[in-house]
Amino acid sequence: MSRSRTITMVLAVAFLAPLALAWGLYHQTTWHPLSGLQHGELLMPLRPLVPPPMRSADGRGSGVELFHGRWTLLYRSHGRCDGECRNLMDTLRRVRLAQGRAMERVQRVLVEPDEGSADFDNIIDPIDPDLRVMLVNRWPLPDGSVYVVDPQGNLVLRYQPGFDPRGLLKDLHRLLQLSGEG
Repeated sequence: MSRSRTITMVLAVAFLAPLALAWGLYHQTTWHPLSGLQHGELLMPLRPLVPPPMRSADGRGSGVELFHGRWTLLYRSHGRCDGECRNLMDTLRRVRLAQGRAMERVQRVLVEPDEGSADFDNIIDPIDPDLRVMLVNRWPLPDGSVYVVDPQGNLVLRYQPGFDPRGLLKDLHRLLQLSGEG
């Protein structure tokens, strides 16, 4: 076999082998990736968050408009925000800060049960003024999970208790980049 023919054959195999392998994997096997690129649970189909009426520390009411215009890291506590909840709020604060300039496009919202007289001083840390604490009588989502809500008010991702914050950090960074905000 001549040298030029050998080089042509090697080049043909180098270019055609990956195509043949991809075609074979796609059409002939049942292999599929276990999950997507996200670390949290992707909530499909997207559905809008429709919160009941809420009130803030200053007594102002709020509703669905709170979740429009910014990405939201949302947490509904089981009861009053205890030590574990405060640690989670600090983690969410750090995830937000790690977004750099894009952090202005992210807000954190803590939803607590409205038990009449709220002691907001025990919830809101003066060092952390960016945390929005809202009180509500009933809540449509299960307690204990962290949700990512898009700027249109749709639930996008859910993170079960005990999640790895690095996964949330990566997911949020990717969402901000893909939406042209990162």
